Amino acid sequence: MNDLISDIRSGKYTKLVILSGAGVSVNSGIPDYRSSNGIFSKLVSHFPQASRPETIFSRNFVNRYP
Repeated sequence: MNDLISDIRSGKYTKLVILSGAGVSVNSGIPDYRSSNGIFSKLVSHFPQASRPETIFSRNFVNRYP
């Protein structure tokens, strides 16, 4: 790992891709989507007409409730 970090710092690698999961954002203080206090539950409480949280992000729903 130390060699990799040194190579990155030296400019040996100029194009990097970092793959991460949902835990990175949660650990950074950004709420998740699915938990009882997550973003979806908060959005559904503001838009009770949405049958499911995913509905809020549909084109039809956004057009009807901008």
